[in-house]
Amino acid sequence: MRVSSQMKGLRSSIGALAGASALTRRGVMRGLKKGGLFLQRESQKVCPADTGTLRNSAFTRETRVDGEPAVNVGYTAVYALYVHEMPASYNFQAPGTGPKFLENPAKEHKDRIVRIVQREAKL
Repeated sequence: MRVSSQMKGLRSSIGALAGASALTRRGVMRGLKKGGLFLQRESQKVCPADTGTLRNSAFTRETRVDGEPAVNVGYTAVYALYVHEMPASYNFQAPGTGPKFLENPAKEHKDRIVRIVQREAKL
């Protein structure tokens, strides 16, 4: 089981690829990968860590969705979904960690991630 998040705000930027050059397409993929790695780092900062297994299961992978470049960011630990969806009342060991450790950073840093993609693609 894995936890992953999808950012829909990038679709308008990626939609400009219809007539884009191969260089621009490579730039978009590079930007998506850099944006995904940024999100992964931010998520790991607030991800609960008892043994480190959950944090160490984070990944960022290039993929395609409907033929368009995309990046998956998520966690592969078998209990990742359970911890991600835990109620906020659960007592997490370290201050600043808690549930929604992937979703919240994605929402919080959405504009910065979009700028990373746009800068790399030079859109």
